[in-house]
Amino acid sequence: MKNGNIFIDKEGIDICKIDIKKRNLVLRNYIDMRKRALENRDKFFFVKGKEWDDFYNNIWSQDNPYWENVEMTIITSLQNDFCYPTMIGDVNEFNMKQDPKTHGGLGYDAHPLTDYVHNVVTWEDWHFRWNLQHPDEPEADALHNGIWLCPDRVSAILCAKLKQAKIDVPTELNEICNVFHEQIMKHLDERKRISEAKRIGAAICEANYYHREVELEKLETDHGNEHAEQIYSIKIGENYQFLSIDKQHGMLEWCNDKGEHQMEIRFDGTKNKDGDKDHSLLCVAEWKRKYNKM
Repeated sequence: MKNGNIFIDKEGIDICKIDIKKRNLVLRNYIDMRKRALENRDKFFFVKGKEWDDFYNNIWSQDNPYWENVEMTIITSLQNDFCYPTMIGDVNEFNMKQDPKTHGGLGYDAHPLTDYVHNVVTWEDWHFRWNLQHPDEPEADALHNGIWLCPDRVSAILCAKLKQAKIDVPTELNEICNVFHEQIMKHLDERKRISEAKRIGAAICEANYYHREVELEKLETDHGNEHAEQIYSIKIGENYQFLSIDKQHGMLEWCNDKGEHQMEIRFDGTKNKDGDKDHSLLCVAEWKRKYNKM
């Protein structure tokens, strides 16, 4: 995902505002969100204030009432991994920074802002909404395996299927994908495999901001292309890339901006087979021209 900017206001770091019974959950959520954001190269900012001074003055005093009901493991995590965001003069300076940007901090009911990230879910939703409104701006180097903006969402979808089937869930996405294909997809008959491929493939594509291209599907069908029944696209800079559902193996076909088939890929974006011109899209140029997709 495109890296963004997050402003942590003084209320967003004020532990005293959090219900004592909820402090462990709130702090753990914030730590997880911050880790995920930093992995995405998001940047954090703050304006100096008493609440920030209190937070850092008390972080080394575990017995301080400031940390009432907070588990030692969370305090240790804050001590080991937490660091100051970048200090700026005022919030107006933050408002001048490039998009996407938002406010964030510790999550509590009374916080006045609606666009406020405080856990991984709200962080992902922020990026999700921004990408939907700016579909031409994802950065190529942010794509996992050259395909996915949100590999965590791919993992969540596949893990849900494994748990439903009572299959042990690995930790890494490629391993999760291996188990899904080997223990679920390979054991389905053709009808069920096609149905599952369409359903799972659609969910994964849409969770990663790919758009269903119904007009292109119709053009391909009219030109006799039987390999492109369900097509999704995303635009990276000036170029599209297309994914279509592979009905035979329950995977995805990856085509470039010209519709040329690059490879058959698994749901984690890794290669299953080399490119095959018979799986190329025939009507991309016509689709661009007819529907003003240049």
